[in-house]
Amino acid sequence: MAIVDEPVGAGDAFATGFLAGPLGDGDPVRALRPGHLTAASALRVAADHGPPPSPERIRELPASDETDWNALSL
Repeated sequence: MAIVDEPVGAGDAFATGFLAGPLGDGDPVRALRPGHLTAASALRVAADHGPPPSPERIRELPASDETDWNALSL
């Protein structure tokens, strides 16, 4: 059995974004999106974390409709 070493920390980044996300409105899809954004920033670099989107983008992206979210490219 092989052991996989994940050097970029995308899982930890996802958990951090999810836990810091907007849980108050009760929309589980919207609550997951900050986790996806932080994981994507981790996957863009070879280190443990990359630069996140700007604060303005972080505020607007979770509220995107399904079409815009699916077309997103960081």
